[in-house]
Amino acid sequence: MIYLFNSAYRALYQENLMSTLFLPHGWVNEYRYRCSPESRNISDTFIKDVKKREGKEDAVIIFINRFGKDTDNRNLYEYYPLRKALFLSCGEEYQQLYIRVKLLDFIYPNDIHLFSDELFEKLSSLGLPQLTNDNPEEENDGYYAIYTDSILSDKQKFKFGENAWADCVNAISGTEYLKSSIDRQYVFAKAELWEHSPKYKIIRPHLSNNPWYKKRLKVNDGDSFYKVTTNRRYGFRINYNYPIQEQDTTATAKLIIDVSNNIVPRSSKELQINSRASRIVFPFTFKEPVQDRFGTIGFTSLSSLASSTLIASTRSYSFEIAYPKGYWAGIILLVIVFAITSVLIGIDLSKVDFSNIGDYLKNNWNWIKLIAPVSQAFVLFWLFKLTGKKFL
Repeated sequence: MIYLFNSAYRALYQENLMSTLFLPHGWVNEYRYRCSPESRNISDTFIKDVKKREGKEDAVIIFINRFGKDTDNRNLYEYYPLRKALFLSCGEEYQQLYIRVKLLDFIYPNDIHLFSDELFEKLSSLGLPQLTNDNPEEENDGYYAIYTDSILSDKQKFKFGENAWADCVNAISGTEYLKSSIDRQYVFAKAELWEHSPKYKIIRPHLSNNPWYKKRLKVNDGDSFYKVTTNRRYGFRINYNYPIQEQDTTATAKLIIDVSNNIVPRSSKELQINSRASRIVFPFTFKEPVQDRFGTIGFTSLSSLASSTLIASTRSYSFEIAYPKGYWAGIILLVIVFAITSVLIGIDLSKVDFSNIGDYLKNNWNWIKLIAPVSQAFVLFWLFKLTGKKFL
């Protein structure tokens, strides 16, 4: 298993932490670590050890609270597991190591202290990040990506899914760099895409580095995207936790949604965040006819207090928009019907001897009479594809 550690010590770390909690199951996220000769947060052999495990190795994302305290009020690091993941790739660039994973289920221990003890026992000799020189701000404090055996095998010790997410957020929202105040607020959220028909079900994303998709399209190459169809209704369901409400019930925020031109919102693009914890939904469909096969939805947030800084995930999502099954079969059938009716125009059926239809066709038929109406039908179809949107 690959253990990936993240903190909230810097703004970029906070942003990535929020994305780790927000992004849907199956979405790709990236983690960055220093690997310069002067300052390393990975071992010298890490890349070599894991390179052959790309796309095959489990991973877990763990949040580090640098400003934790033990029972005697002494400084120490605290470790909070966030999510399981699948290791996809890693690469070094400009003395930084970039690790990409596919995020999977949320995970949180039944006993956080027991988990921390087991983690320390297993990884301390391998460079586990820990308090160094009694200074929580010390940056050379260990390795933030470690490859070794898993300590997650006993599932009875953990919660998963929504309960894990809720317990984790309640725990980390009280830590030093994630604690809400009037001046600095946090919105912890998680999102899933749901399809509204024929049944309510979660839609999982695809990876564009899948060889099948690589041959057909380029959507955030190596990243995630949703495959959707035009005749169905979708909705992003977003669960949030807004801790500032415990201090000030008048404080509110809103989630602002930006959509591409081929997406049709079915509600306001400003979703209100006005309670301690709740769920909000953004429903939408796609415009027809499909002229642009790719769409995007982006999320930003805004606090009701102008003087307050609001921290939340700001990721966007890509879509490949396709016609439903049977669409092209229906088009071909309509073309055939159009061609047949075009052929029959101008023919006096009362003079046709249906008892000897074969002789009639032999004497009166030629391929031009078939090709011309079929061509005409396709020309009309593509004219509608090119200009139909202008008239709708």
